[in-house]
Amino acid sequence: MMGSSIDDQENKGIIPRIIEQIFQSIQMAPTNMEFTVKVAYMEIYMEKVKDLLVPSHDNLPIHEDKVKGVYVKGLKEVYVANSDEVYDVMRIGGDNRVVAYTNMNAESSRSHSIVLVTITQKNLDTGAAKSGKLYLVDLAGSEKVGKTGASGQTLEEAKKINKSLTALGMVINSLTDGKSSHIPYRDSKLTRILQESLGGNSRTTLIINCSPSSYNEAETISTLRFGARAKTIKNKAKVNADLSPAELKALLKRVKTDAVSYRSYISALENEISQWRAGRKVPESNWASMDGAKKPAAIATNVVSPITPPQTPAPPFKLDDESRPSTPATVLGKEEKEEFLKREQELLEQISEKANELISREKEIEETKVLLKDVQKKEQESIDANKQLSAELTKTHVQLEKDTYNNKEIEIVVDALKEANAEYKAEIEELKATLDKLKQKQEKNHENLNDAETAKVNIHNNFL
Repeated sequence: MMGSSIDDQENKGIIPRIIEQIFQSIQMAPTNMEFTVKVAYMEIYMEKVKDLLVPSHDNLPIHEDKVKGVYVKGLKEVYVANSDEVYDVMRIGGDNRVVAYTNMNAESSRSHSIVLVTITQKNLDTGAAKSGKLYLVDLAGSEKVGKTGASGQTLEEAKKINKSLTALGMVINSLTDGKSSHIPYRDSKLTRILQESLGGNSRTTLIINCSPSSYNEAETISTLRFGARAKTIKNKAKVNADLSPAELKALLKRVKTDAVSYRSYISALENEISQWRAGRKVPESNWASMDGAKKPAAIATNVVSPITPPQTPAPPFKLDDESRPSTPATVLGKEEKEEFLKREQELLEQISEKANELISREKEIEETKVLLKDVQKKEQESIDANKQLSAELTKTHVQLEKDTYNNKEIEIVVDALKEANAEYKAEIEELKATLDKLKQKQEKNHENLNDAETAKVNIHNNFL
C-alpha cells in the first residue's frame, strides 16, 4: 500500500497518492474555505494498538462516545500543511513498525498499520463546518505456517494476524447475510477500530492483493471470495456537517411554520368530520387539504406560540360502529353511509398521521433549539473573548501613545542638550582663540622685555 518508496514518483503506493490527491483538492477549493488536516499513525501488533509516532504508547485503549464515535484514546495527532509533512510522519512511523523475515517475504509486516487522516472544512462566510476521517489501512497478509516457515515469536505473530483477519471476515459475513442481529465488532481490535468504516456512516474501498501464481491458488481464491463478500456491504453515508447559526435559525423557522400548518390542517380535518357526523355532506371542493392549511400558516408564522410536545405519540384513530353517533340529524342511505364511514376513517387516519408527524416536528424543534442555544453560547463566548482582546488592545494603544509622547519629550530634551553642547563648544573655541592670542601677546612682550634687557646690558658694558 505504501509502495517501494514514497519518494519514488513511479513506484510509490496508493496511500501516498491518496495523500497527494487530498492536498490537490484542498488547493483547488474556493478561497472562503478553510481546511485543517491532522494525521495519526498506528499499528495493531499482537492485538495491541501501538502509536507509531510515540512507540512507548504500545497498548492504547479503544473508546466510544456519541460525539467521536469509536476512537483510540491517547493517539498522537499531528497537524500538517502539505503532503511532504505527511510523508515525514509516515517515515517516522514506518521506522517503528515491526517487520520480520519469512520464507514468503524478506521484510514481512507483522502488524496491521492504519494511517488516520482527519479533515475539517469551514466556510468562513457562513461558519458552517464539515468534518471527516479517512482510515488508510495496510492489512498484514494471511499466512500459512507451512509456506512461511514461521516459528517462535514469528509464529505467534502469524496466529494473531490470522485471528484478526478471521474476525474481519466474520464481521463482513454478518453484515452481508442480513440475518445476524449481532455484529461481532469487538472480537478484534482491527474490527473495533474499523467499526464505522465497515457498517457505519462511511464509504469504504477495499483493494485486494493476491498472487497469480498456481502455487498460491488456494490463498488467491480465498482472498477473492473475501473481497466478493465485502463488495455486497451497502452503507448510506451522510456528511458530518455542523450548521451555521443562520442555517439553524432558518431550520427552526421552517419547522415552526410546518408545525403551524399541521395544526391548521388537523383543525380543518376535525371541522370536516364534525360536519359529516352532523349528517351534512361536504362537497369535495371543500375537503380539507394540506395545501389549504399552508396558506394561513404563512400568515401566522410570526405569531407562533411555543409548542410543548406531548409525552407520548398520538394513537391511531380507529372508530367502530359503537363509537359513532347512532342518531344523525338526517337519515343517510346505505351507499351514502358507507361513503361517509369510509371518508370518516380516511380523515381520522390522516389526523393520526399528521398528529404523529407534528410530534416528530416538535421534537425536531426542541433539538434545534438546543443546538441553537449551544451555538449562541459559543457565539457569546467569542464575543466576550473579542471584548477582552479589544480592551487589552485599547490598553496597549494607550500605553503606546504614552511611550510615544515620552519619547518625543526625550527627543526634545536631547535636541536642547545638543544645542547647548554646540553653544558650549563654540564658546570654548572662542576662549581657546582668545587664550592663544594672549599667549602670543605674552610671548611677544616677553621677547620685547628680553630685547630691552639685552640692550640695557650692552649700554652698561659700553659705559664701563
